[in-house]
Amino acid sequence: MIDRLPEWGPIPLRIFLVVLVVPGSQKLLNYGSQVDFFVELGIPAPELLVPLVGVIELTAATLIVFGIAGRLGAALMVPVMLVAMATAEVNAFNTAVLVASLGVLVFGTGRYSVTTERELLDSIRGQTGASGGTATSGENR
Repeated sequence: MIDRLPEWGPIPLRIFLVVLVVPGSQKLLNYGSQVDFFVELGIPAPELLVPLVGVIELTAATLIVFGIAGRLGAALMVPVMLVAMATAEVNAFNTAVLVASLGVLVFGTGRYSVTTERELLDSIRGQTGASGGTATSGENR
């Protein structure tokens, strides 16, 4: 059972991180109220940062959920959550998203992923990845 953890363990983290779609989309759909919220928190340049953070959250959720360079998505979320915790509040949601993002950052997205960061870079460069590019190669993605 423990030996299957790298294969299946990240899947609940990936599913949980779908919740990022809600706050990410709210930043884009309710732009005015989100700007006001950022102003209340004292975050500089809220007109710029609200859509930027919204796009980061939506992009990170997409990368993580589908296993497309999931570690990159998790790396994008860690600083966003740290700033949210430092400026707004430390709450269960922010803490859970931070912990899940760190889990994906450390363990990858697991066996059932579209691609790893290395495979993605290799395909951009026109090279073949070491694992042959299959989503079920068993490599810790």
